[in-house]
Amino acid sequence: MRFTIKTFIPGKSPQEVFAHFGEPLFRVLSPGFPRITIIRFDGCRLNDETHIDMQFFGKRRWVSVNTAFSEKEQEIYFIDEGKTLPLGLKRWKHCHRVVAAPGGSIIRDEVEFDYGNFVLNVFWKIPLWIPFAMRPVKYRRFFEQLTAGNTLR
Repeated sequence: MRFTIKTFIPGKSPQEVFAHFGEPLFRVLSPGFPRITIIRFDGCRLNDETHIDMQFFGKRRWVSVNTAFSEKEQEIYFIDEGKTLPLGLKRWKHCHRVVAAPGGSIIRDEVEFDYGNFVLNVFWKIPLWIPFAMRPVKYRRFFEQLTAGNTLR
């Protein structure tokens, strides 16, 4: 299964947007449910790893490794792929793409996942999509606070 969420960030180049792809933004984007604890966050470059514990019917570990990274003037992206996944998830691939657009940049969250079963894929699509559907508001608020010089929360 796949889905893509797009967010326009006005007045910022891909380089300006991507410069803030780090743990503070990761914390802002983390869903309120399930609650997560960041165990390790190396960053957004090739071979960096992210380890989180999710509180969802007990503690569940999620480990992703960044398997691709590219930086060009008009586009920057990295791909994280799940290595240790919770709740029967067989495959996770998330491309974080920042693309130049007139008047700013577009952040594209391109997600692919597979539970190994069509019925489970359909069942889990909405619960996996909802936190990403909330990201445009969170991204915009994060970058607006940066522009205003406010403390990030």
